[in-house]
Amino acid sequence: MDQREKRFSACARLFERYGRDQLDLKQLKIVSRSLQKQKIRATHYRRRTLEERDRYLAAMCGTSPQLFESVIIVSLETVVGCDEKPLRKPSIIYRFPEEKNGFFSGEHIPAELFFPDYSRAQRKTWAREEFVLALTDNNGARKNAYCHKFLPSWEDNKNGAYPAVLVVISPIRNAVFYLDLARNILKYIGRNYVQLTNFLSSIIQHSYPQNRGCSMLTTEEYWREGGGCPHVHPDERSITRPLHPVISHILLHCMHIYIVNIRELSGASLVVVEKCMTGWPNRIEIFNEGTILGRTGCSQVIERISPEITTCIIAALLGEQRILLADNTVCSVSKLVQVMEALIQPLSWPHVFIPAVPDNLLDLCHNPTPYLMGILRNNLAPIHDLIIADQSAENVIDQVDFVFIDADNGLINPPPQAYVNNSGITAWKQQCAVNFCQRLGMPKKASMALITGLRSALAEGSGPAADLRIENIMLLWYASLFGHYKTISCQCEWGSEFKLRLVETQPDKSVRPYLSYLCETVMFHEWIVKRCSKAPEPSDPLPGSEDFLNRRIDKLYSRGVNCFSTRPLAKMFNKVTNVLRVKK
Repeated sequence: MDQREKRFSACARLFERYGRDQLDLKQLKIVSRSLQKQKIRATHYRRRTLEERDRYLAAMCGTSPQLFESVIIVSLETVVGCDEKPLRKPSIIYRFPEEKNGFFSGEHIPAELFFPDYSRAQRKTWAREEFVLALTDNNGARKNAYCHKFLPSWEDNKNGAYPAVLVVISPIRNAVFYLDLARNILKYIGRNYVQLTNFLSSIIQHSYPQNRGCSMLTTEEYWREGGGCPHVHPDERSITRPLHPVISHILLHCMHIYIVNIRELSGASLVVVEKCMTGWPNRIEIFNEGTILGRTGCSQVIERISPEITTCIIAALLGEQRILLADNTVCSVSKLVQVMEALIQPLSWPHVFIPAVPDNLLDLCHNPTPYLMGILRNNLAPIHDLIIADQSAENVIDQVDFVFIDADNGLINPPPQAYVNNSGITAWKQQCAVNFCQRLGMPKKASMALITGLRSALAEGSGPAADLRIENIMLLWYASLFGHYKTISCQCEWGSEFKLRLVETQPDKSVRPYLSYLCETVMFHEWIVKRCSKAPEPSDPLPGSEDFLNRRIDKLYSRGVNCFSTRPLAKMFNKVTNVLRVKK
């Protein structure tokens, strides 16, 4: 017996001893080869991606923080084509700031990205759609585009009741805050562009309201006292400073806004008080709830597509596959993609990320590198050869590492196993999900922990409480998989020795091969490097932030919670809930 056969024999005895499903030697060989292939592929992508990321971070040193990067308005303009019927294409008609250079200023971004379904736009009497898109430049820098579709009301509108899109671009992940900001910006669009520009100029230089326990910048006492030096208010403990003379002139005479207030206490918010024509102030407050983009309402999305399909998507994300998700509308498909990407937090998806592929950029689906993208069902016909499983010589290369999932119909490519009448739907869906995860190297024990945990989280229906339970399940899964990294980081730095110890000290031997693969991915590499760095951690991180989630992973592991154990899940879930309720 050669060395290879000895290795497979040892692997077979290991899986049989520790309770993995009874696979024969041939199946074990297939799984082992697939996992080894994924490991080599992950190493290649990690090296190439991190090189691009390092170059980008070096170029970004020294930049000053802003509330947002730019604001764009996209409208449909009539274009004369070869046909008699006029065509309408998206065009950027407003950009703030105008003098801003760079990829994310809007100058180098196709307008179609912000209006993915422009080819089917129709005249409407009412329109209000909100969705979040992602923008990635050539250096791998990613920003979020918070979009609000509305009906324009300005006088020079030539498109009648065709909708337009307001876009707020920011690198910060907070849909609740920035979509609320977009709704308030929309109020000034209906007046004129001068007031809109003045309003944006007055708030862009303020920092993002996030640090709790910091000082509060306000000008309310300045106007009461008639100007003067900065002073401390005894009740609010806030430092007050006079506005710049030019800015104050703009605020008072052009917009009648006399206070712009960034509150950075618990429950941070952006406060704008506008002096109305009647003389009474109009106060607007935009709260920062500290919600990670995609986590709000995740239980509704998972309940719709099922825990089994969600587990398949998580396995595909951690397996760095080419993932294409389909749904009916831009709002629903972008929400689906954002939720799936947010589920793997605090790990971050580093590859191509497009929540909604525009109508004219469907060729992006043939990208040979890993991606996570959403697509409208109306656009599936042009990529029929890609999404339908075909093992012919023409399409086998294009379908390598490709996963296509429909929000309502489930896994389509690779196709699931045939349904047997004598087995229930639930059992069939579970078996299909487990088989799919095993193809990507995830052991049955790990995939079943996710499926069972998500089912338990949705047992009482969807809602904010279910969102929190789903977050707890994912953090518990991470804590069980690699939560012991803290004990190793005290002994050695991240490297080959660290990886070897991390894998060998994993209590469940059936999970070790999968953890060995995960150590080679870009996502885990970036996360573990930050966790093992000597940089000081924030004392009180915002709920939902990466530091907050990391602390909860450490907390779960320190309490000895493990979802890979054989104890009943109900008792395990109750223990997780009790651990997270304990005060720090």
